[in-house]
Amino acid sequence: MSSKISLKNTDVLRFLLNEFNNTSFKDRITFSIAQWKATQSQVDGLDSLLIQRIALNNKDGFDVLETFDENTYTFDSETFVPMNISNFNADPTAIPQQEIKEVVYNTTLDFFVYLDDVRVQEVINLAIEEARANLIQKHGVIEVRNLDLDNKDNADRIVETFKFITMAGGIEYGAIVNINGKNYMTYHLDLVLYFVDKAEFSNQQRYKLGVESLKDENDNVIMFDITPYLLDWHWAETITHESTQLLNTFNVDNTQNENEVVSIPATTGRAISFTLQMDFNCPILRDLYIKSKSNDNKGSAKEKYFLRDETLEYDNTLQKFILNEDMKIERTLYRSFNQPNNALSKGEKIIWSLTLTPAYIESVD
Repeated sequence: MSSKISLKNTDVLRFLLNEFNNTSFKDRITFSIAQWKATQSQVDGLDSLLIQRIALNNKDGFDVLETFDENTYTFDSETFVPMNISNFNADPTAIPQQEIKEVVYNTTLDFFVYLDDVRVQEVINLAIEEARANLIQKHGVIEVRNLDLDNKDNADRIVETFKFITMAGGIEYGAIVNINGKNYMTYHLDLVLYFVDKAEFSNQQRYKLGVESLKDENDNVIMFDITPYLLDWHWAETITHESTQLLNTFNVDNTQNENEVVSIPATTGRAISFTLQMDFNCPILRDLYIKSKSNDNKGSAKEKYFLRDETLEYDNTLQKFILNEDMKIERTLYRSFNQPNNALSKGEKIIWSLTLTPAYIESVD
């Protein structure tokens, strides 16, 4: 069931807070959007709203949060790294709401980093860098819960899943400011977040490639994961036609289509093409580079390549991406195109083009 409410800004705020508060330094550093607090609904116990209360007049500082323990009746305080999210405006795609929900956020995260203690600053730096690294091409799923507007008395929320892709930029260091006698530096981090409820991403695909000439000690072909090096890839199909004439044993069965059918497929060619970033640390990429300079680089059916194509699907029950057997394809192929995709020039990366075609003949000695 689809909710009439789309993805809310508060859903994305919680997502960002979780990302920064789930680093390997989470036991030592806490991030908070000023003093954003999540109110808890008495109906279902879910966080329903975020309320901002900036404590600039706090005697301990705006990055200190006072706490109260109801069991021991004691007051305490804990420090946090203040965050601010500027230009936090959604850019939804103009698609009818009940069909596809798609939204992009282009935003900047600002941090006030405490400078008077070098050890504290270093831990904060490491936590921010770790969260930033995790947000570079991060692909995953978040669940949101919304009120059933068609049945407002229904205590059960409508649960929807959104797949997302994030991209983080570099960290910019701003000016040093003094607040309440403490020195802080502002950090800026650009971030793009893309959420959609009914779509699949190319990040769910994985490719492994092997060749007859690279085997292990047990004489088995080694399958190398080439997914990290892929820039783009696609299956291609070409069809050639030839004119045809009906024999006397055939009659026209559909007069409505007779003027449209003028030829029939004669041959069908299929291939898969990859554009890769060359890296000699990957044995099969190094092997392709060497063979591109040899006399054996022509598209002759001499050496077989083995390709494993895997596509992950999100399982709502397990709440993770899984690989089903019917989404795993293994093909035996020949190398037909193996060379740089453009002329090489100094100062630029070597970008490689590789085309493999289905193997259909066997050499006979």
